[in-house]
Amino acid sequence: MSYTYTQLQATVKHALGATPTTNITPGEIVNNAIKFLAGLNSWSWRRRLITLNATADQNYIALPANFNQLISLVGFLGLRVVPASIEEIQTYRYQSTTNSAGVLYYAISTASQTNASALPTRRLEIWPTPSATTTTGFLALEYDAEIPALVNGTDVPDIPDQFSPLIRQVCRAMAVSDEEQQQGTDWELFKDMVPTYTDRDSVVQPNLGQPRGGLYDRRTPTTQINFTIQQP
Repeated sequence: MSYTYTQLQATVKHALGATPTTNITPGEIVNNAIKFLAGLNSWSWRRRLITLNATADQNYIALPANFNQLISLVGFLGLRVVPASIEEIQTYRYQSTTNSAGVLYYAISTASQTNASALPTRRLEIWPTPSATTTTGFLALEYDAEIPALVNGTDVPDIPDQFSPLIRQVCRAMAVSDEEQQQGTDWELFKDMVPTYTDRDSVVQPNLGQPRGGLYDRRTPTTQINFTIQQP
């Protein structure tokens, strides 16, 4: 069973032999360590797969709050999605043309803060603007997710249990580094452990070889998606 937030804070205190004397709490050290570990590699356990729906007359789709990086984006019912720059999206929006070819252009943007204490969020700028709201899925999104911070004592990291020893070790290393400003034996042990866990994570799903066509030929979609362009 994975270590709880309380247990990881105890690990920090044990590594230091006391409560930290700097202006940082054991809980902050734990969450900083987990964030550092999560960003160290493209771990398979950071991948999420969800469906996104379109809203009529809305030229963007909000992305999940924990969105970090796009992995893949696939359209439903033969809809082909094509990446574009923000500048291209803006140009398309101001063109007086229509698009009935079943193609959706997209670009990732950052929405402004809703208030001074709220973090900015990511969203998907799209063109053409959908003329109807969908409820059963519009796009399939696979993305790299941010790992949430631990809050309550019984919280556990959103990381597979097999990584528990590595989580514990990075918390020890981070604690000593923050308190003593050095990279000692705890960091050395952590760095020695990382390659083993990286290799283990890479074989979670065996290599299936070069991707090939699926059940349906994408060149001949069975359903045509039509859009009505909304003038600015």
